[in-house]
Amino acid sequence: MRVSARSVQRWRQAWDGGGQRDLRSQGPASQRRLSEKTTADATDARASPGTTTGTC
Repeated sequence: MRVSARSVQRWRQAWDGGGQRDLRSQGPASQRRLSEKTTADATDARASPGTTTGTC
């Protein structure tokens, strides 16, 4: 397993401080880049190959 020594130190400190409760995931490290609506719109656009946008 490729794990940095610093990660192991953080996990060990969390375990010593609060046990399994403190080792639980806190969620994603960053926010989503696209909103749910934007993702749905992009998916819909890909599903409809006959439509185009813009002018030629």
